[in-house]
Amino acid sequence: MRLTKKATIFLYGINVNSEVLTERLTSVGFRIRGMIDNNAHLFQQKAIKIYTFNEFMQLDGKELSIVIICLRNAIEQEKVAKNLYNGGVKYILYLPMQAGGSIENRHKMRIAYQMLFRGRFENIEVPVYQFENNQSEYCDGNIIINEYRDCMVFYCSTEYLHVATTEIMDEQTDNRKGAILLYEFADAKLEDFTPYLELFDYLSGKSLQKPYIYLQARRETMEEQQKLLLDRKQLYDIYEKAFIYEQQFFNDSPANCRWNENGYFNIVDGLHRTYYLISKGYKSIPIIVSKKDYKCYCDLVLRF
Repeated sequence: MRLTKKATIFLYGINVNSEVLTERLTSVGFRIRGMIDNNAHLFQQKAIKIYTFNEFMQLDGKELSIVIICLRNAIEQEKVAKNLYNGGVKYILYLPMQAGGSIENRHKMRIAYQMLFRGRFENIEVPVYQFENNQSEYCDGNIIINEYRDCMVFYCSTEYLHVATTEIMDEQTDNRKGAILLYEFADAKLEDFTPYLELFDYLSGKSLQKPYIYLQARRETMEEQQKLLLDRKQLYDIYEKAFIYEQQFFNDSPANCRWNENGYFNIVDGLHRTYYLISKGYKSIPIIVSKKDYKCYCDLVLRF
C-alpha cells in the first residue's frame, strides 16, 4: 500500500519520534487519524485522538489502515508489530530486526521507514507485514544477514558472545598500565563486562556515575579521560542517529568475532556497537565470522 494523503494513518507510541513525525506529516497535508498508546489517559489533552491498543482493535476498517510504530526500542517494535498483525492489521511500518518474513520484505520495510523519518513521503510503499519464518534464511531464530565467499554475517544471541581475550591483551589504549584493570574481564560473558556496561549506562543517561574503570583503563590523566568521554559521547550520538534513521548501519558494521573451542564466539572488534545495541534491549547482535567458525557454531549450538 502506498502512503498517500488519503491513507488512514495511525501512529503507535507517544514520544519525541511520534511528535516529530506528526508535525512533518501534517505540515504537508497528511492527516493522522489517531495515536495508539496504552497510557492514553495521560495524553488526552492532545488534538489528535488517542486510543489504547484494545480500543484501536475495536475500530472498523483498521485492516486497511497504516500503523507506523514510533517506539525507540526495536525489540518492542517487533512485539507490537506481531500483536497488530495478529489483530488483523496488515500494513505496519516499523524497523524489522528479528521477525520472520523474507529478507527482501525486511529490506523494503527498512527503506520505507528511513524515508519516512527523513521526510521523503512521496514514494513510500508499505509492504504487507510478514511473520512466518523462512527456514532457508533462518537458523532457529538466528537471522542470516549476508553470506560472502569466506564469511557469514548473522544475528547471534548474546548468550554465545564473550569478550575476547585478545581484545583485552592487545589493548587498544595509550594507557598500558591502566589496561591491567581489564585483564580480570578477559573472556568474560557480555553481561559480566562491567566497564562497558557502566560506559553505556552513563552515555544513555541511565546512570550519573562516570565509567571510571573504562576511563582509567584507556587513558592515564584526568584530562585525557575527559577527552575520551567526550569522544565516546559523540560516538554514542552517531549510533543514536543511525538507530533512528538508518538502522541498516549496524547490519553493515557487524562485530568481528572468532569461535572459541569452549562453545561461543569472542568479540575481537566491535564492542562499542555491541554494547550500544545491548543498551537498547537487543538479545541478538549482528556479527561477522569465517565460514569455518560458522560451521562450528552450527554443529555445536544449532546442531544441523
